[in-house]
Amino acid sequence: MHHGVFIGAKAEKQKKRILILGESHHVSNNPKDAIALKPASYETKAVVTEHIVDENNKKASLHFFQKIGQSFAFPMETKDEKEEFWKYFYFGNYIDVLCGIKDGKAKSYLKETEKRRRMNDALFQFINENEIDVVVCFGRLVMDHLPSLNPQYKKEEDGGKLKDGKIFVGGKRDYIGKCTYLPDVEHKNTSVILKKRLEAYGLRHPSARGGYNAENYKDVLREIL
Repeated sequence: MHHGVFIGAKAEKQKKRILILGESHHVSNNPKDAIALKPASYETKAVVTEHIVDENNKKASLHFFQKIGQSFAFPMETKDEKEEFWKYFYFGNYIDVLCGIKDGKAKSYLKETEKRRRMNDALFQFINENEIDVVVCFGRLVMDHLPSLNPQYKKEEDGGKLKDGKIFVGGKRDYIGKCTYLPDVEHKNTSVILKKRLEAYGLRHPSARGGYNAENYKDVLREIL
């Protein structure tokens, strides 16, 4: 995970602790952050805070965060509305370095087994330390690179009665992936063993080429809360 994970003011007090997971931070015009594949000069929590105080959601690069809240049925128009939403969640980016925008660098980075394992070790370690119950991935690339399910416990981990571990929304083309990680068992692509049961959900990225309709996800995500 990228350094400086955001932790909402009431996130630790929730009966169900939820980590929202993005893909990566992007390179920018700032000379300090213009080179891909190195950590950003800023912390992840600084970007969430910037989004909250962005009046009238003027900054396009921060609309990603607005769409996340809207997917949970929060309006996310005013500072107060955004503040209220983020009180209850953790937010981190899965990849620990800067990537370009739709240039394939994130996908190439995660193709390397050692790097994928490092991302997952950091993620599962954070989940253990913060007693996370649910992780919601906004981006299929992230969901697809999480630790592999344990084949010995396939029935318990692969989405149960869901067809191929998918909850279809908004027609046949869009869906929410779901799986469960059991505690105290090994999972491939990480050396960290979870201390408690974890539910994982995966949605399309809010800036996906096929478009993103937050309305499609409200009913399912509201049930998670």
